[in-house]
Amino acid sequence: MSSWRVGDWKFTLQGDGNFVREHVPTGEKIGLESIWPLKPPVPQPSASPSPPDPVPARVEGVGMSYYGSPTDPDCDPVELATRFADVGAKHTRTGWMLDAWAIGDVDGSGNYLPGQYDGLHPWLESPFDGFDLDSPNNAYWDRHGDYIEAMHDQGIHVVLTILDLYSWSEGKSNLLWVPNRDLQPMRHNINGVSWGSPNDDDGGFYMLPDETLIAFMERLVDEVPSEGVTIEIGNEFPEKALHYRMADHLRRLGWAGPIQVNRNQSTPSQYDNMHIGTAFDQIAFHGFEELSYLDEHFPDQHLYNSFREAYDSGSMNPERVVISTDGCGFNEPPYYHKAELLEVVADAKARGFAIEHQAREIKLGRFLQGRLDLNDFDAAFARQLVEV
Repeated sequence: MSSWRVGDWKFTLQGDGNFVREHVPTGEKIGLESIWPLKPPVPQPSASPSPPDPVPARVEGVGMSYYGSPTDPDCDPVELATRFADVGAKHTRTGWMLDAWAIGDVDGSGNYLPGQYDGLHPWLESPFDGFDLDSPNNAYWDRHGDYIEAMHDQGIHVVLTILDLYSWSEGKSNLLWVPNRDLQPMRHNINGVSWGSPNDDDGGFYMLPDETLIAFMERLVDEVPSEGVTIEIGNEFPEKALHYRMADHLRRLGWAGPIQVNRNQSTPSQYDNMHIGTAFDQIAFHGFEELSYLDEHFPDQHLYNSFREAYDSGSMNPERVVISTDGCGFNEPPYYHKAELLEVVADAKARGFAIEHQAREIKLGRFLQGRLDLNDFDAAFARQLVEV
């Protein structure tokens, strides 16, 4: 660096090849402004936003779910994924792909009208004759693609649950969130398909998967990436043999991702009963609201009579266990016994289990008020579940 003076001005040649000037009488440096750059400044790299965490290969950590989110036309997948990611969610469960959730409606007096449904189904519907199970609804598959992409962009693993009893079972009819089963695709169609007729056993569990369901699974395997996605056979679903038949078809169709099971009863020997780690990748247990569940006695179990005994046996790989808040809570605020539920979650996390939290406050806006508002999401409580 060299300097020289001309009158009241001092000029300095900097190491970067630029001249700068200073007014000597006043000592003021006139912005160190460059008057003759001999070479352009070296460009500096601009800061880039941090990429999201990689999408987990399986269900792990704590996840958040609104089960109707892929088929609810008013649910913005990008906004939902962003809200879930903001509280630290690592996975989400979508509920049921063969959806029958009531969106709900209200009359002019504000009375709730049960059994209303206006969501996306996998097949096209005639306004007169019912669904055509040979005519896929491409908008349904496009929606699921957009949903998975939105979640993956936020580093969130997606669980897709295929079967539910709500779309055809007599055992689930007339519930608050269940539309008329005789208007659902598996019973109201031009193809002669009638699940659950005359009863669930004869017209359901023992005949599935039928040609319609196999064709649906084939499209599912073609449309959905196996990386970052788990398929769950059914939500709180009975009939053990059906799980094996479904899993076998999925594997033969080329599904390479994890397969999760969730039975209609959460009992301490189900991990062994469903051969988790060999026949299925993971098992989800639902509805543990208080830590007292650990010592509830199940007298008819083939292996363990309590969850504490099962956990302490060391026979469960904790990476294959998911504890879900599905089945917990109330239909009005505060929706959960939060302090007790936090104890259950803290205990499960200490054991190495994954947690899946149903954002009950979102879905109940649909069921009870006929509207969806993602602002209902209790982000503060969700963060507590993540951080406990």
